[in-house]
Amino acid sequence: MKHKTLKFYLQIGFCFLIFSNFTVLATSHSPQDLILSYDTENKTLTAAFKHSVSDPSSHFIETVVIKLNGTTLETLTYSSQPTNNEFSYEYNISASEGDEIFVSGTCNQGGTITQTLIIVNDLEDDPTIPSFPLSNIITSSMGTIIIVLLIIKKKGK
Repeated sequence: MKHKTLKFYLQIGFCFLIFSNFTVLATSHSPQDLILSYDTENKTLTAAFKHSVSDPSSHFIETVVIKLNGTTLETLTYSSQPTNNEFSYEYNISASEGDEIFVSGTCNQGGTITQTLIIVNDLEDDPTIPSFPLSNIITSSMGTIIIVLLIIKKKGK
């Protein structure tokens, strides 16, 4: 009987250890996503973070580092995050075509996310490159398919 009781308590203790580790993993985690965008006209960098937390005043992205072409421009420290899930920060940064912007965000409870953005010319502003709306492409494709089907049907008669 003592052997079965000891085995039972060992199993309970083992389950407790496993479940307590899951709790730690669920409460402390790295930011899930970081999306960077740069507005060349306003010279504004937007860093959109996704970091789901239950309390943004105690679990948050604490440090954001911004580098331009390998040189650190800013290291910002925060004491909370604006929401408990997705939020964005905007930074005034002067960057030109070909520049590389690097951003990292570090959680105060551990974990870092990084992302790099290379500035390229906005093709919509270039008058030498025509843009075709998706509706034009779909319409012309459907017209071509109808013509081909009519030709195949005519040859089949």
